[in-house]
Amino acid sequence: MCYNTNEKFSRRKFMKRIIATLIAVMLLFSVFSAINVSADIGYGNIDKKDGVTVSDALLALQASVKMLELDEEQLNLARVNGETEVTVKDALLILQYAVGLLTEFPLKAPTVNETILDNGAYTEDPTADNSFVLDISNLDRNTLYVISSRANGTMTAEDMRLVASLQGLINRSYGMDYKHTTMLMLSNDDSDGFWSRQLRNNGVTAEITTVKQLNDLEDFYNTFKEQLLYCGMTVWDPKVPATANVATTVCGADGYLPAMKGGAVYNKLTELGVEVKLDLCDKFTGVEGTKIADTDIDSSGSKKCDAYLWALEKYMDRCSANYIAYILDGLNVVPGSEFYKADFEDDVSTLNVDYLIARHAFCFDLNPNPDKKEIVCDDPDQPAGTDHDTMIKIMKARYDRANGEIGQVLGFPPWWEKYTTYNPTGGDPRGRLAPNEIEWLYCQYSTSYNLAMEADAASPCAMSNGSMLYKYRSTLTEFKNNNQPAETIEYDSSKTYYTLYVGDYDSSAWMKKYVASYWRDGTNTSIPLLWCFNPNLSQRIPIVWDYVYSHMSANDYISSGEGAGYTMPKNFLKNAETKENRAYEEGMGRWIAYNQKYNDLFNIDITGFIIETGKNSNIPINDVFKAYSQFSPVGAFHNDNAKRLMKYGDTPFVYLFNEITFTDKDNDGNNVNSNAEKVDYTNDNMVRVFKSMKQYDRSMKGFSAYRTICQSPIGIKKLITAYEDYIAETTGESGTYKYVDAYTFFNFVKNHAPVTEIQ
Repeated sequence: MCYNTNEKFSRRKFMKRIIATLIAVMLLFSVFSAINVSADIGYGNIDKKDGVTVSDALLALQASVKMLELDEEQLNLARVNGETEVTVKDALLILQYAVGLLTEFPLKAPTVNETILDNGAYTEDPTADNSFVLDISNLDRNTLYVISSRANGTMTAEDMRLVASLQGLINRSYGMDYKHTTMLMLSNDDSDGFWSRQLRNNGVTAEITTVKQLNDLEDFYNTFKEQLLYCGMTVWDPKVPATANVATTVCGADGYLPAMKGGAVYNKLTELGVEVKLDLCDKFTGVEGTKIADTDIDSSGSKKCDAYLWALEKYMDRCSANYIAYILDGLNVVPGSEFYKADFEDDVSTLNVDYLIARHAFCFDLNPNPDKKEIVCDDPDQPAGTDHDTMIKIMKARYDRANGEIGQVLGFPPWWEKYTTYNPTGGDPRGRLAPNEIEWLYCQYSTSYNLAMEADAASPCAMSNGSMLYKYRSTLTEFKNNNQPAETIEYDSSKTYYTLYVGDYDSSAWMKKYVASYWRDGTNTSIPLLWCFNPNLSQRIPIVWDYVYSHMSANDYISSGEGAGYTMPKNFLKNAETKENRAYEEGMGRWIAYNQKYNDLFNIDITGFIIETGKNSNIPINDVFKAYSQFSPVGAFHNDNAKRLMKYGDTPFVYLFNEITFTDKDNDGNNVNSNAEKVDYTNDNMVRVFKSMKQYDRSMKGFSAYRTICQSPIGIKKLITAYEDYIAETTGESGTYKYVDAYTFFNFVKNHAPVTEIQ
C-alpha cells in the first residue's frame, strides 16, 4: 500500500494541535470554573473527589495519550463512550458534561427485548419506594461477579445475609439504565452454574460479556467496598432476632445492609468505615402500657412483635403491595441460642434474601396459630396470640394497599425450626400443632387476604440467585403445551386406568433444582408425565419456564399445581379471619381471573391438586369445583376424600392419592443398582406402598390418580413397571392395570366413570 509520508506527519501534527488545544481549554476551565455536576462517584468522576469536573476530563485526556496510567476502577469511570480503551473522545465528553453542555453519557443500557412473559424485571414496581438506587459505577460494566458460598470454607449465615442483601440491590437495578450493567451471582449448587449459562446465552443478560470470579470473602469486601460504604448498615439486635427481618425490609427500601450487633460481619463493616444508618438495638422493650419507639402505637407486650409493628408503621407503605415474605428471622445466627446454626447450610432460607430485597418485600416470621394456649417457642413471654394478631395486621395492611388484588407471599412457616411439634434437636415440642397443621393454618389465613403462596418449604427451603434469574426475558413467542394425548387409546371396561401427578413444584427453589436435574436436553421420558408447575413461579424464575417449554417432548404435559400459587380456595369465598362473608367477585372472582391470566399464557387447562382442610366446612367444596372449572376445563385433582369422582359440566374432579414413593434399597436397607430397569416390587417397603395403592384403587371404581413428589422420570417409570408387575403377580392377571396420560384419564372419567354430577 502506498501513502503520502507528508500527509501522515500532517495528520499527527493536526492531532497534537487538537490535544494541545483541549488541554489548554481544560486548564482554563480548571483554573477559572468551579462547575460540579454531581457529588456522587459515577461515570466521568475519575478522581472520585468533587463530582465530574474539568480535572476529570484532563485525566482522561492524559490517559488517552499515555501520559498517565489509570487504575482499573478509574479506567471504568473514564470509558464514558463505551469503548474498551480511554480515548480523546472520552475526554471531550467528560469536559462537555462538566461544563453543562451534556446531561448524560452515550453509554447504552442493555437492550430489553419485548416478551410475552412480563414479570416486571425491567420496570420499577409502582407500589414501592424506588428512590434508593445503588451506585455501581466503579465496577466493571457488562460483568458478572461470582462468589462461591464455599469460598475459603463455608460461609456463615451472617456472611450469607450480607452477600445476598448486596446482591439484591445490585441485581435489582440491572438493565434499568446505562449505569447498571453489572450483576452479582452466588455459586451455591450445581443448578446455579447451569442456569447462569442459560441466562448469559439468551435474552438481555446475554450482554454480560465478562465473568469475574471472587476468590473469597476478603475479595468480596475489597471489590464492593465502595458499595458497602454507599449503603451503610442497619444494625439488628441479637436479643430481638425479629429485627433481622426488619433490617431486610429496611434494606429493600433504604439500601442499608443488615448486620448483627457484635457479629463478625458488623465488626468487618465497622473496620471498613461503613456508617451505621439505623440502629435497632435496645429499641423494642415489649413493655405493655408504653408506646413502641418513634410511634404512637401501644406496645403489644412482645419485643418481637413490637419490632414488626414498628416496621409496619414505618415501612409497609414503602414496600411492594405485590409481594410480602415469610422468612426465618435471625435467631439461627445468635450464638448461645438453642436455634443457633454454625453456617448458612443449616439455615439456607437466608439465600432468599436477595430476591426479597429486589422485590421490595416486607419480611416477617410469626406463629400463625391463634390458640390462646400456645406458647410461642421463640417468644414464650408474649401475651397469648400476639404473634398471630401481628401476622394478620401485616396481611391486612398488604391487602388494603393492593385494594384486594391477588399478591404473592414468598416463603413458608419454618416448621423444621419453629412453631410445631417437630424439634430438630429431639427435645421438647416447639409448638402444639404438627408441621402439616401449621402449614395449612397459615395457608388459610394468607388465602383469606388474597395472597397466593410461593412455598419455599424445607429441603430445599430457599433458592440462590433469584434476583439474577428474574431478570431473564423470555425469547419465546408462544408457550405451547401438549394439550392432547400422544396416542389415542380405546376405553376398555375390564381395565383399571391410572395416572400420576408429578410434583411438588409450588416453590421456585424446587423447580429450579429439579428441572436442572431432570430436564437437561429434555426429559427423555418414554412415558407421559403431567408436570405440575405453579405458573406464578414464572415471576421469579422465568428462565426455567422458558427452558421447559423449549425442551419438552411429546410425552411432557404441563399443568399447574394448586393453581397460580398455593392457596386453600374456600377461604376466597369466606374470610376465615374476620368471619365476614365475602362477595364472590371480591374473593374467588379475583382468583379465577388471576389463574386464567397465567393459564392462557402457558396454555394450561388442568389443575394438579386442589388442597382443602376441614376449616370452613360450611362452604361446600363443590363451590370451589365450579370456580376451578372456569380455568381448568379438562379436569383437576383434589384432596377431599369424600368427593372421589365428581363432575361439573364437562370438567371432572378426581381424588388424588397422597403420596407414593419408591426405593432402590433391599430389605436390609442396602442400595441396589440404581440403573436397574425395574424396582424390586417384593421389597418390604414397596409392598407396603403397593398394598395401599391397591386398596385405594378398589374405592376409585377403576380410575386412580397418585401424587409423586420430586421423583425423576426414570424413577417414575420404574415405579409404574413395578406396580403393574405386582398387580399381575398378586392377581394372576397381566395387563389389567393401564397407565395413561392425564388427558386420556380425564376423558375416560368424564365419559365412563360413575361420577357424581355437581348441580
